[in-house]
Parts: sequence; structure tokens; C-alpha cells
Amino acid sequence: MLYRVILEPTAPFYIGHNTHARKSAAIVHSDTLHAALIDVAALIGSPLKDAAPNLRVSSLFPCWNGLYFYPKPYLPVPQSEQTTQMDGTNVDRKRMKSIRWVSEKILEAWLTGDPAPFQNHGVLKDIGGEALALAEEASPRGHLLPQKLVMRSLAPAVTVDRISSRTTPYERRGVRVNTREGVKAYFLADVPDSLKADFENLVDVLGIQGIGGERTIGYGAFHNTEFEPNPPIPWLAPAPGTPPPNLFYTVSLYLPSLDEVTKGALDEPAAYDCTLREGWIHDIAGTTTFKKSTRMCLEGGVFRKVADSHGEVRDVRPEDFSAHPVWRSGRAFEFFFNRPEN
Repeated sequence: MLYRVILEPTAPFYIGHNTHARKSAAIVHSDTLHAALIDVAALIGSPLKDAAPNLRVSSLFPCWNGLYFYPKPYLPVPQSEQTTQMDGTNVDRKRMKSIRWVSEKILEAWLTGDPAPFQNHGVLKDIGGEALALAEEASPRGHLLPQKLVMRSLAPAVTVDRISSRTTPYERRGVRVNTREGVKAYFLADVPDSLKADFENLVDVLGIQGIGGERTIGYGAFHNTEFEPNPPIPWLAPAPGTPPPNLFYTVSLYLPSLDEVTKGALDEPAAYDCTLREGWIHDIAGTTTFKKSTRMCLEGGVFRKVADSHGEVRDVRPEDFSAHPVWRSGRAFEFFFNRPEN
């Protein structure tokens, strides 16, 4: 069963220091969310703890009054000879680089190469300099658009050496969802029908436990969770008679298997960027065991369709660690579409 899970954060999400925060559209990456769900499942004895290889989740993105935002595709902006921006001038390519999220209809036009929404004066709504939506999507939802969807959260903090009592100041970096103006966050999940009740309970417990780092001081917590089964997402149900899909777009991190790479998933016209995912193994307090580094494709990537589903869940425990598997989810949460090749 496909879910859209909508949640209201009560604190910032801790993003750490070595991240792709500037070029990533995710509030929380899909592999972090997947790991958090499996960790809580093991804690409460949920049967979902054994479903790690099959549980598929997207990354966490913002939403506002029923308007859902997706990561900006890495494909070039569709343009014609008369492509214009909100003020009627030519599209500023540097300006478009600052956009992180797009609405569903903007996404459809971008992926299929339709320049119409990008060339008509007054059609686009700019939200906080970071998101684009069509006026027809945004206007009925409220007279005042939110100033920002998410904000950086910097808080002073201090570490204290246990032996010498020496203090070291640092900045605790987080991402705060603009809940004051009605912004929430959401993710998509593909869950076996038999585990529906277990999944809903698992997410509720995760809201108490929190996602990401600095959870002991309340970071990563959320409440007021809504579960929308089988949401109407056109990308998951293409119209009858349309050409078969030849590409796919991701709303999660993607770890292509060797077979997919060999078959050409990353070949042109694929467009994507990568990030290096690392981290400590969450185990007994005080552990110094580091996960194997994994290079993964960021959200918003477009790839060649070479299978019915893409990506893999990889065991990233180091060679000298044998206590249990350590899963890194790189299964693509993908939307298939067709775009004629040049």
C-alpha cells in the first residue's frame, strides 16, 4: 500500500556538518528515515524490523495547505524562444538554481519538457525564493503565501571533555519547518498491506523518538501525523494510451546496483548529482564503529528505466563488525515517465 504521511515537526531536524544541505532538496534523507523506522521497529518488536529490504520510503519534503512540493529535477529548465519569468524578463538561470522545490504541475511540465509554465507572464508563484508553483495551484489555498518553507536553525552549544573539563563551543545546525505559517512535512512510503496497522503505529512512535541527531534535546520530534492511503499522484498512474515510460525521477536517495549501471541507468539523458553517505553504527553507547562510505544519487535525479524497480539495500557494516547487518537503503522511490529522446 502506498502512503503519504504528513507530519508537523515540533523541533528542528539536525543535519550535521558534512552534508549536501545547499544542493539537496530533502529535509531528511530517505536512508536516514528508513534507518530510523527500522531502529524503532526493533525497539518495539514490530514485524517491520524484518522488512528492511522491502520497505521503500521517500525523503522528507515540505507541504502547505495540501500543496505538496517535490525536489527540483536536475534536467535543464524547458525553454522556448520566449521563455519568461514572473516579471516578464528572460529566465535567470542563476535564479532558477536557487529553487529547491516545485509543485506537482511544475514538476510534470519540467520532466516532460513542456515550456508553457515557464514562458507565461504571471503564471508562476515564487514561494520564499526556494519553491515554484503555478498560480492556479497556490492562490486557492490562501491569500498569503508562506515567507519560507524551511529555515536554517543555528543554536550555540558546548561540549565538555570528561577528563579535563575543557569546553569547546560549536554551532548546532538544524533545519526548521515553518509551522508558524502552516507549513508541514511529508514523505511517501510503500508498505505491504499486511503491515498497515504496524506501520501507522511505528510512525507514531517515531514521532516521539525523533529522527536524526540530537534527539536527546528534542530535535527531530513531530506529532499530528496524518496517513493518506493511496494518494492521487498522477505520476504513479499514467494515462491510458500514453507511450511506455523510458525514464524515472527519484524522490529518494538512489543506490544503483551494478546490474543497473551495466544496463545503462546512468547513461544519457540521465541527469543527477551525488553525495557521500557515512555515519556511526547506532549500537551500544560509546561505540566507535563507522559505517562503510556509500556514494548515492541525490533526490531529483532523472535516470534511464532499465527495470520495474531500481536501487538496492546494502549492508554497510565494516569487515570487523559481525554483531548484525547494518542496512543502507538505496531503493529508489521513483516516478516513471516518458520523454522523447533527441
